[in-house]
Amino acid sequence: MEDGTNLLVVAMSWAAQLTVAIFFIAGFVSFYTEVWNRAFSDSERSRTERIWLRIALIVLAIGLGSILHFAGYLGGSTSMMYHNIGLFILVFSLLDEEINFGEYLIRCVALITVWAMHHMGHFMVDRFAISMIILVIILVVVWRFRHTIESRFPLRLLVSSIVAIDFWFTLPTHSASMVMTPAVSIEAVLMFFVMKLSTGRQQNLWAHNEQVAHQANYDRLTNTKNFTAYQKEIFNAFGIARTGHQPLAIAMMDIDHFKLINDQYGHLAGNQVLTEVANALKRVLLQYSENYQLYRTGGEEFTLVFPDSSAQEILAILIHCWRTVRAAEYVYDKDTIKITVSFGLTELVDHDQSPDDVYKRADHSLYISKKNGRDTITVDGK
Repeated sequence: MEDGTNLLVVAMSWAAQLTVAIFFIAGFVSFYTEVWNRAFSDSERSRTERIWLRIALIVLAIGLGSILHFAGYLGGSTSMMYHNIGLFILVFSLLDEEINFGEYLIRCVALITVWAMHHMGHFMVDRFAISMIILVIILVVVWRFRHTIESRFPLRLLVSSIVAIDFWFTLPTHSASMVMTPAVSIEAVLMFFVMKLSTGRQQNLWAHNEQVAHQANYDRLTNTKNFTAYQKEIFNAFGIARTGHQPLAIAMMDIDHFKLINDQYGHLAGNQVLTEVANALKRVLLQYSENYQLYRTGGEEFTLVFPDSSAQEILAILIHCWRTVRAAEYVYDKDTIKITVSFGLTELVDHDQSPDDVYKRADHSLYISKKNGRDTITVDGK
């Protein structure tokens, strides 16, 4: 009877800790994802802001993971829970989308450091070497196949569970204020698994929302921002330019004789040309600034927005775009298609009352380029 009572107490204690852990992790994942979206998905933020937000992600994951790890030394009967939540946060940040190798390496070093601290005084024991070898292999595999793993929750669940098993079943008997037994290891791995499982739907929902937002704001064919995105973002760019007395340049671009390409080579050829021209333009713009934006605002028509830049400064960039498109080879079904483009460029002036005023002038300059033989750049009607 007494054994049954003790078992019930242990089960209730574990269930209570699991509940606390799940609520804590749900809050963390929600906040972390919000910061991630601002760092990687918010196109209205400057490059400097994004860099600071990416640093904040590292500090958030490593800082909170380390704090929980140290709290585990003082946690008494709840030490395992603190260490498990800390481990979860560090592993969660490894599966972060879009981070570069340097950011990934920092996260790996933090995890390895915490891992080693749990084996303090037992570095010469075989189980420590085995656990580290398994961990390093996992970290290499995660980086090598990160895009596949990140996009599939079952794979993320599998990788996280392997890390948890490797961590909890290789600890020494006395580790970070815990007395490790097979029962404690099983409880810890099960808690980790349930925590990860509980966040799966949450992450999948955010991924779905991001996908819906992407589909609403990006052209499916060229993966370029669409007219809907332009309408939302140009008002922000216009407002910043007006209130901050900053320049703002807008260019309209049209692929010359695009209807003839469709008629002669077919619409699939036209689609390929649109995609390749859009990719060429994006590559050129990225050489100058991440703040320069490209939108597909019509069938073969694109709009380019240049915040904090005058038309005189942008003319050289448009010439670069123009030459890049003209010099490229567009091959479809063994046919080489010659492509030229026309531009119309203007900038914000004092009497402009809305973004439409700037847009209409750029569109008028584009009309002049097409009227005068195409394959040219017109700046404010000249």
